[in-house]
Amino acid sequence: MIQIFTTLSDAYYPRLRVFSRTLRKHTVSSIQLTILHINLSDKNITEFRKISQKMDLNVRFIQVDKKLFEDYKLIHHITPEAYTKLLLLQVYPTEERALWIDVDTIVLRDIQDLYQEDINDVYVLGTPEDKGKLDIERLKLGEDAAYINAGVILFNLKKIREDFSPIELLEIYDRHRSSIRFADQDVINLAFSSKVKKDENKKYNYTIRSGHKMSKEEKSLIRDNVYIVHFIRHIKPWHFYYQGSARLLYLREMFPIYPFKSVFLLAAGEFYKLFPNKKTLENSNT
Repeated sequence: MIQIFTTLSDAYYPRLRVFSRTLRKHTVSSIQLTILHINLSDKNITEFRKISQKMDLNVRFIQVDKKLFEDYKLIHHITPEAYTKLLLLQVYPTEERALWIDVDTIVLRDIQDLYQEDINDVYVLGTPEDKGKLDIERLKLGEDAAYINAGVILFNLKKIREDFSPIELLEIYDRHRSSIRFADQDVINLAFSSKVKKDENKKYNYTIRSGHKMSKEEKSLIRDNVYIVHFIRHIKPWHFYYQGSARLLYLREMFPIYPFKSVFLLAAGEFYKLFPNKKTLENSNT
């Protein structure tokens, strides 16, 4: 069984619906999806349990005490929920590996290939950030270190358990609090950057930024090679003011679940191009 964990708030519940649909559509193996949350509503939990049964998706919800991360640093669209991945050893006390996937993603291929990657000699498999060298210098990680994006990470729990205590990631945050800039992502890299298997081709975590214009060649690359597309930064394809050409990529997957909202977003996005308003960029945290 593939062990996957993630997090969300009520504002991101529709993203969970889209992500989980694409995950189940492409992945044949049994999946255990663990959802860490701080205050997800009973309504959304109950609804998703029913949906997951229809999708043959095993799901469990784990509520995290909101006080645990209440004084942790946040930037723009980052919420306290992002830090819940630091509890991975508490969530998985015996499992040998687990895959974290943010819900602002869509899955395009069977992730069994990713889950079975050889990670025996490393702590994690992850995708290097485009400007990772700057963050390596900022965090003083060392010349041979990697700085990976925290949206999709395959954790070697067995090896991590050998070298880290269950609460050590929280202790790393406390020790480096003054230098933390990118929340949980910095902590993950501070802990594991010395032993990373790099997804150099970005096939497991293909990040697309707000406003990015894709060429025909890039669209073909995504269609033929990419497993997971990750929509990063604070403006996403479900915002009507998103101006990237990846909007259709997401709306196609959103349409079967939210058809009217998808059509509205498509039309509103085209209208917004005629009358852009920078003030809308301040309202993009859901």
